[in-house]
This record gives sequence, C-alpha cells and structure tokens, in this order.
Amino acid sequence: HLTGYLLKLATRIPWIADFRDPWTGYKLEACPTPFHLFLKVRVQRSIINTADRVIVANPAIKGEFEMRHPPAEKICLVNQGYDEEDFKMYKPSTSEIFSIGYLGTFSPDCDPEPFFSALGEWIDRRTIPKKTVKLIHVGLSTGIDLDRLIEKYTLQDIVKKKGYLSHRQALDEMKGVSLLLLVTSDHPSVFPAKIFEYLRLKKPILCIVPPNSQIAKFLTEARAGQVVSPEHKEEIKETLDSYFSDFQKDGLSSAVSEGKLAKFERKALSLKLASLFDEVTRRGC
Repeated sequence: HLTGYLLKLATRIPWIADFRDPWTGYKLEACPTPFHLFLKVRVQRSIINTADRVIVANPAIKGEFEMRHPPAEKICLVNQGYDEEDFKMYKPSTSEIFSIGYLGTFSPDCDPEPFFSALGEWIDRRTIPKKTVKLIHVGLSTGIDLDRLIEKYTLQDIVKKKGYLSHRQALDEMKGVSLLLLVTSDHPSVFPAKIFEYLRLKKPILCIVPPNSQIAKFLTEARAGQVVSPEHKEEIKETLDSYFSDFQKDGLSSAVSEGKLAKFERKALSLKLASLFDEVTRRGC
C-alpha cells in the first residue's frame, strides 16, 4: 500500500487499494506507543483517501471503512470466494458415522473449548457410542494446548487431528464429513475466507460465534446452518441433537441456493474486479 501510494502521487495512474484484512482496529493489535498507532491510522487514512477505489474482503471491513473514510461509493466489496475447479466431480458422500469437520487453526482467538465442552456432555447424555461420532480437524493449533482440551473433555476417541494438509487434501477431508464446524473470533471484522468453500460443500454449518457478528448475520441470511453463541452450552447440545436426529433419518444437506452460491464463484468475482478496473481506467483517461 505504501508503494502504491507513492506511485500514485508520482504518476497519477489510477490505483485500487485492496484490503483483505483491516490494517487498524483489530483487538490483538499492539503498537509500541500511542504515537505509533496515531501514525498508522494517519497513513491508512491517506492511502484510502488517495486511492481511486478501495476493495475490501468482507462486509464488516466495508462498514468500518465507510464510517471512517467516506465517501462510501469508494469502498467496494469483493469477497474471497471459492474456485469451482476444486469441486469438479464432487458429490457429497454418505457415511454411517456422524462426522463433524473443522478446517483451520484453533487458537485463543478461535477457541474450541466451548464446543468441546458441549460435545463431550452431549455424547455422555445421549449415551452415543463414541465410534459413531467423529470430529475431523484439518489444520494447526497455536497458543492453546489442544491435547489437554481433548483429554479434559474425554474426546480422545472422537477428535481426529489431520494436521496441516495441502489445500486440495484439506477440501477432500471436508467433503467426507456430515456437518461443518465454524469457530472464529468475536471481532466484527473477522470473516474467514473458508466460509465460501464451506458453502460450496453444501453441508450444514454449525457456527459457534456471537449471534450479533457479521459472520453470524451472513450465515443466517444464506440459510447455511445454525448460529449459536459460545456462551450457550445447552443450545449447542440441542443443536447437535437436532443435526444428529436428521442425520439418522434422512442425512444432512444445506439449504443454500444455487443462485447464492454462484455469486461467490471466483469467475464471477473476477468479473466484478475487472469492471472496477474498467471504471477507474475510464475515469483516469
């Protein structure tokens, strides 16, 4: 962004600045002094004011930027999306095992403990044979003792840690599960890119996030699954009950419409991006 800013000042060539993540305002943000933070905010403001268009990756960043850096017309949303090529020849699989899939890193910011606690109690309450329930974790854990949490809630026979895999291998693992799990930060600007691949997998999503968050609003509007607060353990167990009963009867499937999905395919998003390039180029002529 700093290079783009300087080139814009020197050449006056049309410039689009792309923010996949917020630069300032995140709750884990740390600056050595208040003066550092002041400079960072000023630099971001200069970049946004100077760019011809600003692209953001999710609605939360868009809302934040529109409030801080008007005019709103300059701020354009281009979501992360998914690539249809990754799902060629894909058909949702069926299995007798009720498997829950989580793709990503567990951390203090994406804390699995509320779900682990509810899952352990739910299995014990329903007296479900542990061999019929699995939680597949593809990814890493950082800043937490994942093994200790698994042992604390007696989930050693439930959680299957796959570790870090290639993108294609990770998607292949998620294609075989019954239910997708989303655990993420409560910060409003956090909007995991994997959510679009979750949608394309056409499986229901159990989203353990604050109900007033942007990701919760998005999933509810898309009819992609159930949103439950991490603070409501009983509701998590009730939701697991409901999904498990449906799984035993007719299997699980997503209610996301094909029209909703198509908007997030990367070819469609690339066309949207190209139209922005055309627009700023015409304005710059």
